[in-house]
Amino acid sequence: MIQEGPAVNLLDGDGGLGAIGSAQVMDISIEKARKIGIAVAGVANSINFIAGAPYVMKAAEAGLIAFI
Repeated sequence: MIQEGPAVNLLDGDGGLGAIGSAQVMDISIEKARKIGIAVAGVANSINFIAGAPYVMKAAEAGLIAFI
């Protein structure tokens, strides 16, 4: 994690596939949004995260709204 706060996460993707880091940071963001009401996240130093829909659907299944 490059930066972390009560409602903020910036994950270092370590040059890897963005889908892995994006899934991890979405899980963390869902937990933070449940506690605080909002969360903002990003993944740096990674390659393509493929399609955005799975991350948005993960938030929707948790009863939350996500913007990619």
